[in-house]
Amino acid sequence: MRSPRTCRADPATAMKLAELRRQRALSQVELGERLGISQPHATKIEHQEDMRLATLRRYIAGMGGELRLLAEFPDISYEIAIGGETTTTPISNHANRDQ
Repeated sequence: MRSPRTCRADPATAMKLAELRRQRALSQVELGERLGISQPHATKIEHQEDMRLATLRRYIAGMGGELRLLAEFPDISYEIAIGGETTTTPISNHANRDQ
């Protein structure tokens, strides 16, 4: 069983980290400097298929963003707290969305 601290993106629909970094107009060297890591380490992170949420959160923060985790169900979506918070917040009710 996989550790609950890891996640895997759906390759068919997910934006790759390298593409996201390029959209933010950052090179691997620039991002590495922000994170205090080398360019080869930034490359390694971008090519990981399975990573800890803490690593992803730090990478996104290095680009100036904030990682948010969403759990979607047929009737409702929840933003899942990560990084010290202890609650989940319902953010939409799919059943009422079309009314």
